[in-house]
Amino acid sequence: MKSLSRCENITDEGISQITNYTNGNLSETLQVLELDNCPLITDSCLEQLALCPNLVQLELYDCQSITRTGIKKFQVKCPQVKVHAYFAPSIVSTNNRPARSCACKCCVIL
Repeated sequence: MKSLSRCENITDEGISQITNYTNGNLSETLQVLELDNCPLITDSCLEQLALCPNLVQLELYDCQSITRTGIKKFQVKCPQVKVHAYFAPSIVSTNNRPARSCACKCCVIL
């Protein structure tokens, strides 16, 4: 598993470089990638990740510039990849919902 947690300065170009050139060709060996709080990556990085033939799992946690539409397009191209995406809601509502004990109260699971 490769984790880019809290890499706040990584961009789509950085993802492109990682998938294209690290110790030969990382795109051939990359199986699981975790992107956590990477605000500068966008749906464009998903197009690059779609070129990784052995990718089986992609974790996207609070990557604010990646959209649900981009993820759906990625899943059409790569149905074999299990995508876990978590988005912070735009408005947190307090409509007398019971407190959740096993999940973050401010996140929405796609």
